Amino acid sequence: MYFLAGMGSVKLIRLYYRVRPLDSLQRPAKDPLIAELPKFLQETAFLDRLRGLVPGWQIRKLSGQSFAAASGLKADYFGDVLIALRHELDADAMCARRIELLGERPYKRNEDSIRALASGFFKLLFPHGEASDEEFYRFCVKPAARLRQGVWDQLYTLDAEYRQFERELKCRLV
Repeated sequence: MYFLAGMGSVKLIRLYYRVRPLDSLQRPAKDPLIAELPKFLQETAFLDRLRGLVPGWQIRKLSGQSFAAASGLKADYFGDVLIALRHELDADAMCARRIELLGERPYKRNEDSIRALASGFFKLLFPHGEASDEEFYRFCVKPAARLRQGVWDQLYTLDAEYRQFERELKCRLV
């Protein structure tokens, strides 16, 4: 199962894959990961527009402890909160100003994706709009770069066009 984060705004698409051989860590034994997606979703032009990729094996399996035993947030209220946060542009501007992709030839879409994902994390984790540089980097920038790295690894493997840029995505705060 794959969870793909966004094109434009952050959205999750849930896709299932066929059973395939797994390694000792219960991950698919061969690359590219997207080989299990339908052919029309394997185009690098499409993949490049995805913000991030979270392989399903990194998501904890649901069990009885996964569900609330008492009161909780109603899903439609939580959805309304998320929609309201999309209109908060201060975090977007702050991420655009403060996050810089490192390397000799940074790829613009990588930088834009990391900024957009970091902005989303910031809005969710720090709705009051304040975080130290260390918190911002640890909880927003690093996870955003990790999500984009999943997409970038696939692009780098599939198409030589992307190999003119750095393999590892590294960011810094300015």
